[in-house]
Amino acid sequence: MNVLIAIASKHGATAEIGEIIQRVIAADGYQPHLREASEVTDLSPYDAVVLGSAVYAGNWRASARKFVNRHGQELRAMPFWIFSSGPLGPDQQTEDDMGPLINKRVAELTPIEHKVFSGKLDPADLKLSEKIIVRMVKAPSGDYRDKNSIVEWAQSIGKYLVDLE
Repeated sequence: MNVLIAIASKHGATAEIGEIIQRVIAADGYQPHLREASEVTDLSPYDAVVLGSAVYAGNWRASARKFVNRHGQELRAMPFWIFSSGPLGPDQQTEDDMGPLINKRVAELTPIEHKVFSGKLDPADLKLSEKIIVRMVKAPSGDYRDKNSIVEWAQSIGKYLVDLE
């Protein structure tokens, strides 16, 4: 079974989450294909899709938004999961806390699940303009991703796929 993992990442932290999901799904015996969301033009080779996007200013990256605009109808007809990456700090945000733009898109797409993972902020990876914004909003630096939670979520996808075979 071919599983597309389409990622919209800016500084690589969301892509790293995608890589963890890819490894877990491969270990479950499936063929995961990790791709940048903007590069995916055809879903026909895939039996299931996982879409992951970094969240900035309450919205997904443009490539994730364009991906769902292009493929929304197909996604509604196949096993499909979404994860959002980006909340920073020790307080966990839930799927309902992602804001109206993301919540509306998720409701329209009706994925099997939408999962929120905390993100990572390394000031060394930022451009000057981004550093200024981070300083203004007092965003905390650090890696807040819970890799065990990511693995557990990916394993739940594998369990779901077993039932489809």
